[in-house]
Amino acid sequence: MLLMSGTSLNYFTGIRWWGGERLFALVLPAKGSAFYVCPAFEEGRAREQIADAPDGEQPDVPTWQEDESPYRLVAQGLKDRSMATGKLGIEETVRFFFADGIAKAAPQLTLTSATPVTAGCRMIKSAHEIALMRLAAQVTLSAYEAVYRAMREGMTQQQVQDLIAAAYGQLGFPGEASVEVDEYTAYPHGSSTPQVIREGSIVMIDDGCTVEGYQSDITRTFVLGKVPEKTGTNEKSVRHRASSTGRRARDSAPGSGVRRSPMRRREKVIVDSGYGPDYKYFAHRLGHGMGMMARVALSGSRQHHQTRGQHDHP
Repeated sequence: MLLMSGTSLNYFTGIRWWGGERLFALVLPAKGSAFYVCPAFEEGRAREQIADAPDGEQPDVPTWQEDESPYRLVAQGLKDRSMATGKLGIEETVRFFFADGIAKAAPQLTLTSATPVTAGCRMIKSAHEIALMRLAAQVTLSAYEAVYRAMREGMTQQQVQDLIAAAYGQLGFPGEASVEVDEYTAYPHGSSTPQVIREGSIVMIDDGCTVEGYQSDITRTFVLGKVPEKTGTNEKSVRHRASSTGRRARDSAPGSGVRRSPMRRREKVIVDSGYGPDYKYFAHRLGHGMGMMARVALSGSRQHHQTRGQHDHP
């Protein structure tokens, strides 16, 4: 299979790469030695990271100049390993023009999806991976609690976001979060509208931190000061029953159904309590996950939120 910059390359090799339009790739055969294809001017940076990869003992790293074709090197590497007519699995985040270039340079190859391999490996968590995700969650919740206690009436959402960044700095892990207030908490991925927190405001904090590449992605919603009557005891009771129902469903439904059944049962409790119907209030569903693919990108307020959520295969 062929891996380029992104989560799977990091998962299988430990290499963290960015590169844009230039091809840097690992070709990993089912049997035999792997090889890399690298821009010539990036060879030094590549070899630094390759040295720490599992196959770091002098692997083959052919390089290409700006006026040369990197796809030819991919085709030649496969030919040298007697795989010119085999199947090449393309990792799911590889952009089309890279795959198209390889297909044209090696027309006898069969290009197929590598997702069954990448997802099949990444969805099985080691004890160490689980420990990293738990630590990320603990750090996030500690940061949220500190910010909750420091929040005051009159603060803007940007000031609260700055508090969150400072809290992560004190905890020693990179992290950030978006903050939405009152009616803007209904915007799952944020609003650019300036917002001010008042007594009784509903405040939503969403995102997380990274621990050795494994990320938390946690939302917490609370009220500053006294809870308004309209969001009082009954709503708390409904949320508690929904959460408990989801946990029971999760614990009693091992296997593939675990991802969907608890979600739907939580929603049924809330809809049956009069807060429905279905997707009118559940447009975002759970939408969260933990692992290498729970990712966000912030620019002032949240502009984009990329996550695999419950379907993450970190």
